[in-house]
Amino acid sequence: MKWPGRSTGTGTEKKNSSFLANVLAVSGSALAVQLLSVLSAPITSRLYAPADHGLLALFSAAFSLLCILATLRYEAALPLAKTDQEAAHLLALGGLLTLVVSALVAIACWWFPEAIAARLTDDPRVRQYLWFLPLGVLLPALFTLLTAGAVRAQQFGTLGKARLVQALAGTATSIGCGLGQAGVLGLIAGTIVTWAIGLRSVGLAVVRSLQAEWRHLRWQGLLDVARLHYRFPLFNTGAQFINAASLQVPVFLLAAYAGAAATGWFSLTQRLLLLPTLLISGAITPVFYSRAREAHADGTLAAFAQRVLNAICGVNVFFVVFVALFGEPLFALLFGAPWTRSGTYAAAMAPWLLVNFMVTPLATLPLVFARQKADLMFHAALLAARAGLMWVGATWGNDLTAVLAFSLGSALLILFYLWWLLHLVRLPLLPVLGRVAKELVLAGVLLGACRWVWHASDESLWLTGAALVPVLGFGAWRALGQLRTLNAA
Repeated sequence: MKWPGRSTGTGTEKKNSSFLANVLAVSGSALAVQLLSVLSAPITSRLYAPADHGLLALFSAAFSLLCILATLRYEAALPLAKTDQEAAHLLALGGLLTLVVSALVAIACWWFPEAIAARLTDDPRVRQYLWFLPLGVLLPALFTLLTAGAVRAQQFGTLGKARLVQALAGTATSIGCGLGQAGVLGLIAGTIVTWAIGLRSVGLAVVRSLQAEWRHLRWQGLLDVARLHYRFPLFNTGAQFINAASLQVPVFLLAAYAGAAATGWFSLTQRLLLLPTLLISGAITPVFYSRAREAHADGTLAAFAQRVLNAICGVNVFFVVFVALFGEPLFALLFGAPWTRSGTYAAAMAPWLLVNFMVTPLATLPLVFARQKADLMFHAALLAARAGLMWVGATWGNDLTAVLAFSLGSALLILFYLWWLLHLVRLPLLPVLGRVAKELVLAGVLLGACRWVWHASDESLWLTGAALVPVLGFGAWRALGQLRTLNAA
């Protein structure tokens, strides 16, 4: 199907733009956002109890699942749009679907509040905050849609600035409400403000990039793009929903079997330990997807994927080994004694974090190869395995056993997923594993020596810190050296 209108997305300026420059445009602001998150976490962990963070995690889990259904993943088709007119119709279609789903959620919360609250948790506080659910669907879904439009227009600078403003506003709201002893309401309000701020700047950038096309919107055009990109709602929506659900399995099961406090410990641990993935691997993902479709068309995708994989393989190893060896004292020091259990969770989650970092950018390859059905089947298996393993761990062990089962099972399945993704572009897995193994040995020896200093010095912070600083500095230097090779991409 051909669309009339001005084509964008394969211009000379886009092709000649530096891959690393685009990544830095996203990751530069992401660095500031994540630093803000790290700096504010010791404050919010003392202003709010673990149970408050646990309830926020439940609401956030519901938000994330419903947001995927809101757009039916049509935003993922935007980078593939061949003309501005097609892109404008995709944006309009996604916006319309978001409004409809948000309205349905609002009606459900109005008519069935007790049933919905009972499904989430037995905490009585949930019932009075259900009215946040429609906003928690509408705002992030719209921002996700506009983000995809900004990626297509390569407005990475605007997108990065918007995310920084969002983080500042959301953090300030949470801290301010915490000082006012607002309880879990302050955390939820901070989340809502985070999504609301930034919609205007990104929205204006996207609207202006398609300003010549809005007057040509037609109902028939909406139907045409819906049919043209039917694979996204048919397969990719299910895959993304299942993938998100598998990430939220610990939240729901820990809330059911171990209480809101355990959910809070897990949510804080997960949020902080995923920082390298969000900062580096996540920043690479939209740029990789934008370039991968062009590389696939001209037959250079294998070489392109190899260069990107070489640049990120092993980048997070020192961080993962560090949290595995020093999780408990680190979390107790930063967030207070009530959060020591989070450090134990951190050590248990290390295998999953290591593998998840590498696979994140490549997870867009099924969209490039139109293999959404196979992607859906994998994520369904991952969800079932995670739920089953966590249930067994929680039933026959305790909360830590459940988290460890989740981590190990996820790591093994994601390794298989990585093999399949590499198979799509005809790249071998063993060299990747060999390189990661070398990094693990190096990090294990150096950080293991620091752990020995911790024990031998009777847990002296000064002596252990003196040993850790050069080791972690060396790990950061190695990571930056690898990332510099993105220039070649």
